[in-house]
Amino acid sequence: MQDRLRRLQRRGDQEAVIAWSVFGILGCIVALAVTTTIQAAALRRHIADPERPPLPGAGAKVRALIAAKGVFVAREPFGAHAPEIQIDGANAVVVFRNFVFVSSFARNSVRTRVELPFADLLVGLVYHHRGRATLVLRTTEGKVGVGEDVEPFESLVELLLDLVELNRTSPERYRAALAREPRVHTPWYGWGIIGLALATAFAVGWLILSK
Repeated sequence: MQDRLRRLQRRGDQEAVIAWSVFGILGCIVALAVTTTIQAAALRRHIADPERPPLPGAGAKVRALIAAKGVFVAREPFGAHAPEIQIDGANAVVVFRNFVFVSSFARNSVRTRVELPFADLLVGLVYHHRGRATLVLRTTEGKVGVGEDVEPFESLVELLLDLVELNRTSPERYRAALAREPRVHTPWYGWGIIGLALATAFAVGWLILSK
């Protein structure tokens, strides 16, 4: 009887060690994820900082396009109404076709054509989610997301980010463009929707854990 109790106690001790080891590993993973998220957020804030000076060599690619009076075109390969972006060096404008520009909390629909002067592109950030990349641009018409299905995506990103950096070389004009950027404010019902979503997520998690 005593031997059986000792075996049960040893088994319980081993299971406790395993459980605490698993908790420790999970804790490390969570801590790493939180640290990475904080670092990424800090980097995004630094990139978007209106007082940040332009990167060295800012505007080299865009100036070459302007000098050649060329037009760079990127679009999704399929569909009559596929999203398309034209960077027009001759006229110093960027034309967006069939994109959503977010300038308010709701009712942001697809816009057939939006033409912006080069100076109206403010900040560009590339986000990665589930192995896919999205360029998010802040402009004087609102925020617009460009997915990697718009080809050639990498060349497009290089040109647009270079254009944003070029705009920083004229601080006064850049700040004036920033002042024209739409500010999206969350209305009272928006906070209600967010609160309801968080409460629902908490309730689902509680039900899963309580089973």
